[in-house]
Amino acid sequence: MSRTFAVSAGLLFVTLSAAMLRADYGDSAVISQVEARRYGLERAWFTQVRLDPARARMTELAYFVSATLSHTVYEVQYQDRKRAFSERDTDRFGDLLGKEGAEKEAKAFIEELKLREIESTTKTIQVPEITLYAVTDRAVVHAIDAETGRTRWATVVGNRDYPVERPGISENFVAVLNGSTLHLLKRQTGEMAWIRAIQGVASAGPALTDEYVIVPTFMGDVELYDINETRTLPEIYRSNGRVLIQPNVTPLSVVWPTDRGFLYVARTTQKGLRYRMEARKPIVSQAAYSSPSKILATSIDGYAYCLHETSGQEFWRFSTGEPISHSPVPVGDSVYIVTDKGSLFCLGVENGLEKWSAPQVQKLVSVSKDRVYCLTITGRLAILDAKTGGRIALMGINLLDVFYSNMLTDRIIVGTTTGLIQCLRESELEWPLVHVNLAEAEQQRRPEIQQEGLETKPKPAPQEAPADDEPDPFGIGGGAAPMGDGAPKPAADGDPFGAAPAPPAGGAAADDDPFR
Repeated sequence: MSRTFAVSAGLLFVTLSAAMLRADYGDSAVISQVEARRYGLERAWFTQVRLDPARARMTELAYFVSATLSHTVYEVQYQDRKRAFSERDTDRFGDLLGKEGAEKEAKAFIEELKLREIESTTKTIQVPEITLYAVTDRAVVHAIDAETGRTRWATVVGNRDYPVERPGISENFVAVLNGSTLHLLKRQTGEMAWIRAIQGVASAGPALTDEYVIVPTFMGDVELYDINETRTLPEIYRSNGRVLIQPNVTPLSVVWPTDRGFLYVARTTQKGLRYRMEARKPIVSQAAYSSPSKILATSIDGYAYCLHETSGQEFWRFSTGEPISHSPVPVGDSVYIVTDKGSLFCLGVENGLEKWSAPQVQKLVSVSKDRVYCLTITGRLAILDAKTGGRIALMGINLLDVFYSNMLTDRIIVGTTTGLIQCLRESELEWPLVHVNLAEAEQQRRPEIQQEGLETKPKPAPQEAPADDEPDPFGIGGGAAPMGDGAPKPAADGDPFGAAPAPPAGGAAADDDPFR
């Protein structure tokens, strides 16, 4: 009898525990507003990607912040409260207000407050256009407004049975690889611009500049397809090793790594390579760009490197002592490095000095003004203090299996492979905190403003390289330099894989960007 009572009590305890967990986290993968507010967050929106959950899965996400398109918001602040009037709001008939309509609505509200003898102030905010692109394994590309969750457009690209890589995005176009076919879509509408068959076998998603679609291949060739001339043969850059990572585009360069430890940097406004950098082991993640004119890269050899964008000069390098297969994440004056053994390092982007480190981190998810959000090795969302790295809270994320590493804004993008996407933000950050300097990036992209032939040599930054006698973090060799005779170097004249380095850029950073 006592044994039966004990079994019944145990079953009751398990049932009550499960009920408590469901009450806390819910049966759905959607994070409730109540749960989010426990951690100072708001669920900005959630949406469903267009797919059949019984047959298809979401495979890729891409986040794009426009440097040329934005909308105006008039924020009226009164009595410790605020109310926003956006040009994208609608009137009672469902029509968009537009800029003039939003300004008129804000003025009318201010007049109403004056009649009630309430003082108010008005703040004008320019919010950039931000779009989230979701790709499924059934060749569907879904464009979502990243601030509202509304669908901009969705289309099927090519054959549903062929693999689709992560898209490349520019101000005007979206490039998508479907098998061996390259599709160029108009970014605003999703309308097809043209379709071309590529020459090689694509190994990763394409990248986009204003003039070219850049396709990496398994043979190490990087093919450049002219956007405006579809009948010409592609230009080809040769690389030492296979290019397995999608190239990325900075204001003045195109950057791609190879599985032999080389990082190649080429021009965007002119044809030709700038230089290449050699690490001791393969580079298996995208490089990152930090303003002004810094390229950051990580390698399996355990080092993080900081190079000048146009000259290849090494500013600093930092040894974590652990392999790194994640891209560096520069935000403001810091850069975040996640190692394969679960260590998160916060470094100064100017000198490479360590600010703090945190253990048991699997992936960086987002960075805001005061917080760092990351996925732990136990599958929870850790909230860290951005100044010290101390843990603030640990958030349960039931049923979620997609965590996008957002390097561009403070928004937290999570979801499931069945197509559910949701966006979280901090309660006080109603408008996105953009980490890139959009004004500077747009200015440097213009060849008529940035003349590479007139570039000046930058002031040398403090070198924080390890001493020559410092042991290799993995016990290989006796020197810390990845090439065995010093710091990583650009390719010399006559190198079959690269051109002589160009002089460094000298553009000054813009100080009037409201989102910097």
